[in-house]
Amino acid sequence: MEHRQGRLPVEIRQMEARDVDAVVRIDGQISGRPRNEILRRRLGLALAPGRVTTSLVAESDRQVVGFILGDVLVGEFGATAQVATIDTIGVSPLFQGSGVAWRLLRAYANHVRALGVERIQTLVPVEDWRLLRFFTRAGFGQSQLLPLALDLSGIQAGQWLDSDEDDAPCARNP
Repeated sequence: MEHRQGRLPVEIRQMEARDVDAVVRIDGQISGRPRNEILRRRLGLALAPGRVTTSLVAESDRQVVGFILGDVLVGEFGATAQVATIDTIGVSPLFQGSGVAWRLLRAYANHVRALGVERIQTLVPVEDWRLLRFFTRAGFGQSQLLPLALDLSGIQAGQWLDSDEDDAPCARNP
């Protein structure tokens, strides 16, 4: 199949269990690293019975050509309102440059807005300028939350930081 430029006729619909293999394949094509088990576990949780499905796929000629994996969270990090998150967005390399990602993002925003969400959050690796440019062009900006990480690989089991101080606030309201 050749690379397609311009707008493709695509249908955006809610992700279903039958889409998992295609999503895993597209993610592997984009990232260049296998995340099969991790993605299958995450998709299993996202598509579990009784959960509101926010994740979407884009289809062209009944073939999944893109996806957006997200969720709606309530009360995360001290927030009181519902917040939608985008975990992963991906478009098959054969269909990149044809507007599929934009249509997925627009459909996702409309879908979560209908669920009462007023804000969407995502994280972008600092070295991924292409993804950062995509989200910036879509209107995303820096959040008031600062992502922090602790590398546990250098801390032995049972060992912890030297401080005994407990100066953490009792409540957070970002």
